[in-house]
Amino acid sequence: MFFLLKISVQLYNWWKNNKMSSISGILTVTLESQSRLLLNLEPTLRSFFPIQSEISLKNSSYNVNESNNFQNVENREKIQNKKLVKNDRILLWDRIEGQSCKIPKTRWHSLIGSGRGCFCLKFSNDGRQISCASPINSSNEYSIFIYEIPSTDLLSHFGHHNGIIYELDWSHDNRKLLSASNDCTAIVWKLNDSYECIGSVLLPHPTFLYSAKFHIKNSDIVLTAGFDGIVRVWSINDSNQIELIQELNPCKGSVLCLSWNFTNNDEFQIFSGSNDGIIRVMSQNETEWEISKTIALKDLKNISINSISVHPNGNKLIIFCRDGIHRMIDYKL
Repeated sequence: MFFLLKISVQLYNWWKNNKMSSISGILTVTLESQSRLLLNLEPTLRSFFPIQSEISLKNSSYNVNESNNFQNVENREKIQNKKLVKNDRILLWDRIEGQSCKIPKTRWHSLIGSGRGCFCLKFSNDGRQISCASPINSSNEYSIFIYEIPSTDLLSHFGHHNGIIYELDWSHDNRKLLSASNDCTAIVWKLNDSYECIGSVLLPHPTFLYSAKFHIKNSDIVLTAGFDGIVRVWSINDSNQIELIQELNPCKGSVLCLSWNFTNNDEFQIFSGSNDGIIRVMSQNETEWEISKTIALKDLKNISINSISVHPNGNKLIIFCRDGIHRMIDYKL
């Protein structure tokens, strides 16, 4: 006992006299986010994670055996898997609120198509399906493939366009798929529970089409845009009868892309990008659409805008131009 006490005092004296020599080194700290499943752990008598709360046996009818199950790693994994199966809305690629978005660096999977590449693809609104447009033979016929995520199994293969499909868009309920092609047509494909095509509606146009979008709240309303620079608003009733509601001519060139925005004031806006590098904002009033704002930046003059995406906060636009540069702008300034 005396020997241990003497050693402890000696170590204290070394520290007190400051006779230690510094050694150069590097301290590496790694921060990793916890799984969303771990955030929903039920309270136990003794916590096994820093974020798990404890509960008193006197104030609860908690079963002690449930607490003992967490002592086994395999049991914890089984419980997490049951939660994942019970609530299929918890997806593995979900991010915790405030968690940073990491850029993927490795290829996760490759989809098997026709062998001639894919010009456009689009995830469904729930992220469980992905649609791809790909040529089906040596001619210019293009078809649509739908795969399941994350298994990447082929669910269906249907339809064809006699030209390149420039854009695909899902309806808000994932029951319809819209395609726009340079064969001067846009087609609304109706899908069943197995994502097989059970019907289609053809929207004819006098020119090439570059973009087509469903209304974000009403899948019976479709907007199309193309080479002639006209944005057309279509209506489709239950009997598959089409009606051209309105035509807007925002620019003298070609409209290459469309993007929706739902403002905090419950207003609908749609952004259009053209080959003159100008972004135009169209708003919907009680009866029709109108051009409410024009965004012309010097850096984008005469540069074609291929894609526009609205930031989740609703105050910024992420645009991709023909020069191969991504840009982020604040359109409310």
